[in-house]
Parts: sequence; structure tokens; C-alpha cells
Amino acid sequence: MNFVADTHALLWWFTDSPRISSKASVIFEKCEKGEGVIFIPSIVIAEALSIFDKKRVSFDFRNLFKEIKASENFVLILLRRSGDSDAAFCSGHLIVEQVKNLVPRPR
Repeated sequence: MNFVADTHALLWWFTDSPRISSKASVIFEKCEKGEGVIFIPSIVIAEALSIFDKKRVSFDFRNLFKEIKASENFVLILLRRSGDSDAAFCSGHLIVEQVKNLVPRPR
């Protein structure tokens, strides 16, 4: 299965926070075992960096980013202008278009 992470779930997972729900924890565990993919919008990375800069949560941002980039089970989704595919802004809200189409197809 495939999922889209939000900032809190991502940070809580990578910081082993007890605040993460059991359902979210199971999803992250399965994805780390290769049983799914978690898409991470770049806005989530930007928000995580902002939280790190404000020292609201103690974590190693560089290590977080390094782990995400190195993993096959975490996929960054870049923000693009409307018409550039993948994502668009509409009335100030980010719309991720057809995340399922970004999943590599089995060969």
C-alpha cells in the first residue's frame, strides 16, 4: 500500500515519540520492511526544517533528510507549478495529483 505522510507523523516516527498513533506506527513499520511506500511532500520537509529551526522538537534534521533520501520506501514529492504535473496550488491549498501514478510499477 502507499501513503502520504504529514509532518507530525513523520517527525514522531523518526523521533520515536509516544505521540504517534499505533495505526501510523504500523504503517511506517510496514513501509520500512518494504511492504509499501510513504510519499513525503516537500512541504512536509520544509515544515520539519522550520520546526527544527525553532527547536520545538529535538531531532537531527540532516540525518532525517539523509534517511529519507537513502530509502526506497520513502519518496519525496516535489512541488511544481500547475501544469508541471505532480502537484498544484489551488486557493492556497496544495493538491497532490494522482500519487498512485508516482509509484514505480512492478516489472
